[in-house]
Amino acid sequence: MPCRTTLALALPLAFLAALAGCEPARRPRPASAPVWSVVESARPEGVFHGVWGSEHTDVYAVGGQRAAGLMLHFDGRSWSMVAMPPATPMLTAIHGTSSTQAVAVGLDGTALHYDGTGWVARPTGTTQPLWGIWCASGTAAWAVGGDASTAAVLLRWDGVAWAAQPPYAHTLAQGVRAYYAVWGPAATDVYLAGQGGALLHFDGAAWSERAAGLSEDLLGLWGTTATEVCAVGGRADPGRLAEFDGAAWGNARTVPGAQGLRGVWCDPTSPTYVCGGAGYTATVGSPGAAAAMDSPVTDRSLLDIWACG
Repeated sequence: MPCRTTLALALPLAFLAALAGCEPARRPRPASAPVWSVVESARPEGVFHGVWGSEHTDVYAVGGQRAAGLMLHFDGRSWSMVAMPPATPMLTAIHGTSSTQAVAVGLDGTALHYDGTGWVARPTGTTQPLWGIWCASGTAAWAVGGDASTAAVLLRWDGVAWAAQPPYAHTLAQGVRAYYAVWGPAATDVYLAGQGGALLHFDGAAWSERAAGLSEDLLGLWGTTATEVCAVGGRADPGRLAEFDGAAWGNARTVPGAQGLRGVWCDPTSPTYVCGGAGYTATVGSPGAAAAMDSPVTDRSLLDIWACG
C-alpha cells in the first residue's frame, strides 16, 4: 500500500518528516505511531510558519524573519530557495488547489499568488498581519489575520482582487481582534478560528458563530468534510482541541503534554495529526479519542503540519 508523508514545521527553521502506512478505514488510530525525523535544520533565515503541497513532490514551506520572507520548495528529492518579490516580509501560511495555483500570506498584509510560473504580490488593502489562508479555487479564497489589538481581518479573493469583509459583529463585541486559521470543504462552507476561542462559519451568504466553549486562542483548523472539522489551540500546557460533527462543535478537551497546539491535519482515511510546542506531535483516532503522543525528536515548537498520501 502507498505510504503517507507527513511534515511538521518547527521554530527556529527545521523540518520533521514521518512515514506511516495508509489506512483503509475512516479516521482509524494507526497500529503504530509515526516515526518522525528532522530532515532540515540549523538554517539562519528565521522561522518556518506554514507548509503545504499539491503532492509529495511539490511541497512549499514559508516563513523567514520580520522583514525578510523565506520560501522553500521540495521536488521530492531536495529543498531549494524560491524567488519572491523584493521586500517580501515574513510569510505565515500557504495553501493552494494545484501545482499551478497557490497563495502565501504574511506580515504587513502580504499576499503572494502563484500561477505555475512565479510568485506575484497582490494588494490586499490592509497592513495588518495575515495568519491564515484557504483556497477553494483560483477565483475563491479567504485570508484571515489581525494584530490582536485593533480589529480582526477577514479578506476574500474573487479571482481579480482581495476585498475586506466586515468582522463578525458578535465576536468583535467579545473582544476578538484576530483570526488565525481558515478552512472549508467548499467556497460556500467555510470555517475560521481565532482569538479567545472564536469559531465562525460561512454558508455562502453570511457568517454565524459556532462556539465550542473554549476561551483559549485557536491557532489551527482543518477538516475532511462538512461533518468533520478540527480546531486546535492554546498557547501553553495543556493544548486544546475541539471537533465539529456537522451539527455542533463538541469533544472540546485538553491535550496534556502539549505546550499549546499550533497545527492540525487530517483526511477521510487517516487519523488526525496535531503538533505544538516543545516538539509535540500526536495522532487522534476516532472523534473524542485521546491524543496519542508520538516520541519527540526535537524540543522546538512545531507551528504547522501537512501530509499527503
